[in-house]
Amino acid sequence: GRAGGFSALPRKVRYGLGFVAAFLVLFTFFALILWGASRNQKPVVSVNSVTFHNFVIQAGTDASLVPTEMSTINATVRLTFRNTGSFFGVHVTAQPVTLYYSQLLMASGDVSIHSSPHAHP
Repeated sequence: GRAGGFSALPRKVRYGLGFVAAFLVLFTFFALILWGASRNQKPVVSVNSVTFHNFVIQAGTDASLVPTEMSTINATVRLTFRNTGSFFGVHVTAQPVTLYYSQLLMASGDVSIHSSPHAHP
């Protein structure tokens, strides 16, 4: 007599089950690799320098013609952005920047993004 269990199945059925099992194992392995590579990675942002080119305080009037003091600031901020997720690229956009001093809005403006010649895609 033949032994029971897996070996009692015909050879074609055993090969078919083996193929399905191997396919599932390989599919799971590659799915885990893709899942791990595509997980959310936080970028590393380092502020290299802040240079104030111009800081002027002068008298003026606001929108309702009330006398007030105004300040003008012109500054350059250099920062480094490093993508820690190697599987996907990063699209960098800039939001308006606001500068507060003791809960008083001192300045607001837009950021222009310039790519460094040493930047890597």
